[in-house]
Amino acid sequence: MRKLLLCLTIGLFTSQLFAQTREIAICGNEYSDGLNEQVSALLQANRTTGTTGVLYRIPVVFHVLTDQPSGVSNISDCIIQNQITILNNCFRRKAGTPNTNAAGADAEIEFYLARKNNSGAAISGINRINTANCNYTTVNSSTQISAIRNAVSASTNWPNNKYLNIFVLKTMPNSNRVRGQAWYGGGNMGVFVHYSYVGSKNSGCPNVSYLDITGFKAYDLGMTVVHEVGHYLNLLHTFDNCTPGDGCTDTPPVTGVPNPLCGTDNNTKGLCSGATSRQWQNYLDYTDDACMDRFTSCQVTRMRNVLTSNSQYTNIVTNNNFLATGGDIATSVRNVNGESATTLQVFPNPFNKEIQISFENKLQSVNYQIVTIFGQSVQTGQLTRTQKTLDLSKLAPGVYFIKANNQSVKIIKQ
Repeated sequence: MRKLLLCLTIGLFTSQLFAQTREIAICGNEYSDGLNEQVSALLQANRTTGTTGVLYRIPVVFHVLTDQPSGVSNISDCIIQNQITILNNCFRRKAGTPNTNAAGADAEIEFYLARKNNSGAAISGINRINTANCNYTTVNSSTQISAIRNAVSASTNWPNNKYLNIFVLKTMPNSNRVRGQAWYGGGNMGVFVHYSYVGSKNSGCPNVSYLDITGFKAYDLGMTVVHEVGHYLNLLHTFDNCTPGDGCTDTPPVTGVPNPLCGTDNNTKGLCSGATSRQWQNYLDYTDDACMDRFTSCQVTRMRNVLTSNSQYTNIVTNNNFLATGGDIATSVRNVNGESATTLQVFPNPFNKEIQISFENKLQSVNYQIVTIFGQSVQTGQLTRTQKTLDLSKLAPGVYFIKANNQSVKIIKQ
């Protein structure tokens, strides 16, 4: 039977800086044994330390459920867009963002708001529902989970094998001290999150004083959703057990939760045998949002393996699903200067078997590359002034880019 991974926030310990209980995220791990063993086996056989050059893009739908449309729980489009940016900054280890630590790795996984629903109709990727079923008060209540998902017709309109569904709720368990809950696999796969933990206080969006309902302002930089999406992609906590740990050799084994704030007193907190320092800055530990700055190479491998080996996830990152969910092709591949193409011309387009290439006459030859919308190279070669025809009959139907002369042009194989 499929089991779930849930994350909750409860009052755990007091800080000398606060007279009242300091709250910190706590998660209980219950994985489907079969799925976890499958990914663990792949992990052992396919550990990597570098990037692969293949970009996986995941369509996201934010379902904002509230019974007070004019209240703060009906969060803005701006803060949701900000959360997408935060996800991409953290998963892509982008320069100038928190995930720039030398121990961190680029997951080559990006997220975008879906622009088409399951019927192909245009959407914004933000689904607002005025419903009484916006309250999740009991952890793992099958009745409440079903009511929330049914309120948006999730299984029909937003199937899990096409979208990452993030449900933004008005109430979470334990008087809102449960910040988020994530499911890896199964019928409920996706994320539940309290509205006050979506987006960052630094977003520039108006009226965000409600962020982090705990009042400690420790979780107001958007890292709750990053943490939960990591769980959705089969990451374990870095601290749950000394043995077997989280399945990654580059996250030192530790037990127990860290201290609040970003202090170096966490370096030796809960160390297991053989560990020399706690990696409390990891997105899968329980430090404050401001402390978090990395996924490790092994964690990246684990997440990417899920997207290629678990049948419940593999369709999400396919070329066809990218198109079916309205992915923005223009942002998928740019030329080497990051500019849109202007002088390179291709015809016919769309095509069946062959394309003709036109490039600047002053050039005697150019090297070309055919890539998928995710950046994976499928064909390379050289074009000359006398040989400008390419046989692409072996390509599967879909959208590709031809890159040549520092240009990138979208081509469509019928």
